[in-house]
Amino acid sequence: MELRKPGAPRIDAGGDGAHPEVAHLPGALGFNFNRDLAVVYGTDATGWEVESAWLLYQTLESATGRPTKIFQLDQLPPDLRTGGNLVLVGTPKTHRLVEEARQVVEPKDAAWVAALGGGSGGGATGSRLIVVGDDEAAVNRAAIDLVLRYWKHAKDSGMRRVPLTDKPIESGADPKLLP
Repeated sequence: MELRKPGAPRIDAGGDGAHPEVAHLPGALGFNFNRDLAVVYGTDATGWEVESAWLLYQTLESATGRPTKIFQLDQLPPDLRTGGNLVLVGTPKTHRLVEEARQVVEPKDAAWVAALGGGSGGGATGSRLIVVGDDEAAVNRAAIDLVLRYWKHAKDSGMRRVPLTDKPIESGADPKLLP
């Protein structure tokens, strides 16, 4: 059995976040995650860019209670490309839609997050959250900073108590008994 409780994740919009060098352009931290989303990484994405996209993909479902999709850009269905709510992850060199967004948005730093389009509700053209860096390391910093702003409030961010070692865990709440 699977139970979902869809809803907008709480996002820590204040402070410097985990990576203070990541710029969040106006509206980026107010992006509406409470709807169908697809994470898209570039056709020429490096391994680290793909990992950054997967980090967002895997945590958004837990944070929103909604299924999230992930695509490489060349496999993105046409209806999502034109009208979907997308989280674009990558560098302008490896992701054509990120390069197009960069033409509209003035980046402030080597790593940044911006919202474009119908940020609150979507629409005929959908909306975009752009998670960008000048290189793969900057993309990773931007993705981690964003995730850590909502993950601690995610609906299943806790981990079940399962035996991760050979040492048996006795019943009770004494943390000294943990391996």
